[in-house]
Amino acid sequence: MVHSPTSTIVIAASSQEELLRGELSNTADVATTAKIGQILAERLKLKEIPAVAFELERGERYHGKQKTLVDSLRDSGVKLI
Repeated sequence: MVHSPTSTIVIAASSQEELLRGELSNTADVATTAKIGQILAERLKLKEIPAVAFELERGERYHGKQKTLVDSLRDSGVKLI
């Protein structure tokens, strides 16, 4: 997650993190993306960030892993603006 006004990274999560590698059987599937969304939501709550904005690049469709990530954030209580 990037803070737009300052262009700094606020939080990050990746399937390549050592703590997650043991938990995940496949790091390229939709279930992994949902888990990453939950982790991002937890980290946002720790930083007391209640809402985020989600933007698609021009021509991108809202489906697959992108949709799973956003749905996971929303289900974890993060507001999307």
